[in-house]
Amino acid sequence: MEPLTKYDTILWINHAIAYFKSIGKTQKDMAKILGLEESRVSEMKVGSGTIYPNLMDKIIEYCGSPKRNPGRYEEVELYDDIDSFFDKFKDVTINRFHRKLLKLAKNEEIYLHLLSLICAPNLHYKTDKKIIESQLNELFLSEEYVEKCNNYSKVLRNTVGYDESPIENFQWWNIDETGLQLLSVAGIVIRDFDTFRLLYLYSKLFEAKLGFEFCGENPLNVLPKVSKAPVILTGKRIMVMKRGSLDSTTVNAVFHELFGKKISGVKLNNYRGLKLEPEQYMPDYWNCGRCELYLSENMNYYILIQLSHNSIIEEYDPEDADSLSKNKWFGAIEPDDRVIICNINSLRLYDCIEEIRKWFGLPSDSLFELKQEIAKAGGYVPGAKVLL
Repeated sequence: MEPLTKYDTILWINHAIAYFKSIGKTQKDMAKILGLEESRVSEMKVGSGTIYPNLMDKIIEYCGSPKRNPGRYEEVELYDDIDSFFDKFKDVTINRFHRKLLKLAKNEEIYLHLLSLICAPNLHYKTDKKIIESQLNELFLSEEYVEKCNNYSKVLRNTVGYDESPIENFQWWNIDETGLQLLSVAGIVIRDFDTFRLLYLYSKLFEAKLGFEFCGENPLNVLPKVSKAPVILTGKRIMVMKRGSLDSTTVNAVFHELFGKKISGVKLNNYRGLKLEPEQYMPDYWNCGRCELYLSENMNYYILIQLSHNSIIEEYDPEDADSLSKNKWFGAIEPDDRVIICNINSLRLYDCIEEIRKWFGLPSDSLFELKQEIAKAGGYVPGAKVLL
């Protein structure tokens, strides 16, 4: 069982107190019936005590389960504030990319198919697997292959706009004695451009010095995976921001830093041999984003950020189809979307919203409508005098 949060503890004990009060019992009576010391009840009322499973069972037995205000359940990356999210964004993005490639290397069907594409004619990808793996590891250390990758990197970084010819004309190959275009290095034979591009992506694992080797057994120097936390957003949603195209925004700056701005140079658009979807091997390149601001029932601000590979985030209205509010719509979250929730300090609310608008590539805003929605929800509007 997951440990209860401070607010969960307060919720459960106050629920029990309210129930016993409703049947004419005192807090002292409640403590005796539940087998608690009164001092423990006082601790739990401020969230500093602990409600163990046996006590929770007793509360349910006597009082029933407590009930919150209606909320929205999601599984998200949870950050204490927007600054820590931005600070970690680059490292997390690179780590997600590395983990995609490591996962591919552990997929036996895909991995054996790759070996079949690159082994020399005198070797078989199953019976000579260890030999091919050894050659593959040598490939990424060979000067000839590293130079090819460096040259391809320069092509990606220098190619902009709609012109595909620099990528299509890149000479990844050499000419063998029979006149065929292929690249043969360290025993590995690369026969087509898309196989070269996939191996070019794997070269990033070697560049990162993670200790990675094909079929290697040594532990890797990989950052921990960002875990997802189950959360329930309560209160009122008071703002929605969205951007339909994130191509030239800071959101995708990590991709541009890794590979330049030519996505087509990384995607295996015309290659079906490995049956790979872009989300399996591509670094994160987000096509659209959505941001929602919530004012919780405890008067805390939380911001939900949704990043999607899709060209559009579908929206739906689960509750109030008659509402005229533009904030009524929810974004449909897909399995490959990245969903983040950050706590927002109320005193920095406007600054945080402006930082996200800038990150999304949206123009600056007076936030007048946001202040109106905060006031309607009964929240704190920094700088506004409340007339009582």
